Amino acid sequence: MEEWQTACKQAEAKGTRKLAKPKKPKDIPPLTKKELAELPELPERWGWVKFGNVVSEICRGKMLDKEKNREEHQTYLRNINVRWNCFDLNDLLKMRFESSEDERYGLEDGDLIICEGGEPGRAEIWKEQLPGMKIQKVPHRVRFLQKTVLNKYALYFIYYS
Repeated sequence: MEEWQTACKQAEAKGTRKLAKPKKPKDIPPLTKKELAELPELPERWGWVKFGNVVSEICRGKMLDKEKNREEHQTYLRNINVRWNCFDLNDLLKMRFESSEDERYGLEDGDLIICEGGEPGRAEIWKEQLPGMKIQKVPHRVRFLQKTVLNKYALYFIYYS
């Protein structure tokens, strides 16, 4: 909330639009006994959790809107740039992003990028190939609570399912 308030003050000082107030993440109920009964047994000390319990944020990229977009031109990923096991960074486009949008649409090392169109589900893990990269409307960015093997596990699950 403090980050949002700071971003709003910066936007106001620059005369740009304020960001929408961040939404409180939905509370995700634990698996029910019925759901657990339908799942296979796990090795000792393992446990089942819902995807939303290990993710801090799922964000859809920014809409391409020349009328609303202001400030600095920055490179962004489109569906076409997301390949299995790599990103095609040879054909990057630019659009205007406001500095207050850096956190919302920016990529961090370990973010899982998932395509919605083209080949739905195509995904790859961002490894800071280019600093300051953003995402456009259709790819989704999944950020995990902990920087662990969860992003790789999720990628493999998507790839092999």
